[in-house]
This record gives sequence, structure tokens and C-alpha cells, in this order.
Amino acid sequence: MSDLLTTLLTIAVAIGAILGAISYLILLERKLSAWMQDRRGPNRVGPMGIFQPFADGLKFLLKEDLIP
Repeated sequence: MSDLLTTLLTIAVAIGAILGAISYLILLERKLSAWMQDRRGPNRVGPMGIFQPFADGLKFLLKEDLIP
């Protein structure tokens, strides 16, 4: 049982780290494209937009599914 718990915890930490890195790489891409287009980038949440990935993730989770 201990090995299973350790394995699941390791998987959860690895997936969390990968998803966190990807979300901040997306923020970097958005900031760079804003800089190239001479406009302000995502900077509404937190100082200099550092919490923008959390806001984007929360928005994604709370969006309603439209059923035609």
C-alpha cells in the first residue's frame, strides 16, 4: 500500500510541475507577443500579471458547457 501511495504522489507532483511550467511558458509567450506588437500584455492579476495562469485555469474550469 505504501508503494502505491508513493507512486501516486510522485505522479501527482510530476504532473503538477509540468502543468505549472507550461502555464508560465504560455504567460511568457503572451508577454512576448504583446511586447512585439507594442501593447500591454496580461497584467491584470497580481503584480505584473504573475497570477494570470491561475486566473486562466480557474476561468477554464468554471466555464459553462453550451449544449445546442
